Amino acid sequence: MIDNDNRPVKSFDEQVEAALKLSDVGQRDQGLTFAVTGSSKDEPVDKVVSVIEKISESSIRDALLNWFYYFRSQSLIKEKNFSEARKFAGKVGELDQRAYLYTRIAEESLKAAEDQTEVREMLNEVANTISKAPKTIVSARALLALAHLYAKVDMNRGVEELGNAVRTINTLEAPDFSRQFVMMKIEGK
Repeated sequence: MIDNDNRPVKSFDEQVEAALKLSDVGQRDQGLTFAVTGSSKDEPVDKVVSVIEKISESSIRDALLNWFYYFRSQSLIKEKNFSEARKFAGKVGELDQRAYLYTRIAEESLKAAEDQTEVREMLNEVANTISKAPKTIVSARALLALAHLYAKVDMNRGVEELGNAVRTINTLEAPDFSRQFVMMKIEGK
């Protein structure tokens, strides 16, 4: 008997090929989604995006693109490839998630950069993105991070952003800052 732990692992291409052979549209979309979420980490971006575009249901396609860009940006931040990470972060549709990525990029850039001009530009971009984002726990966290980062380069602006963070937190109903993760849902029919 083969259980989940012992199943043979298929490559991204094999999973996509198997999914495309399915006649049921819902199962095909599910197979393509599982291929992207489970095996696309090391695949070229254009290849993964072309697979995502083959998904018939637009709500799944949009959520999956957002998921892909978010996690690709995170992996590029870990690799310290900030310009590419910033490019993919800019493609994330959810403004609060984009703002979070920008704060992570700015934080890591600040550690690595000696020239603070680029970091200031990034922080200004983060502030602009957060101002347009919905008031959520993620945007509140991004504002707190932004205040912390600004305090390192411009104390007055850091205090101003801290005030914005407090105002945002005060608008939230029962904010829970104990969770250390962001929930993303990809669901279809």
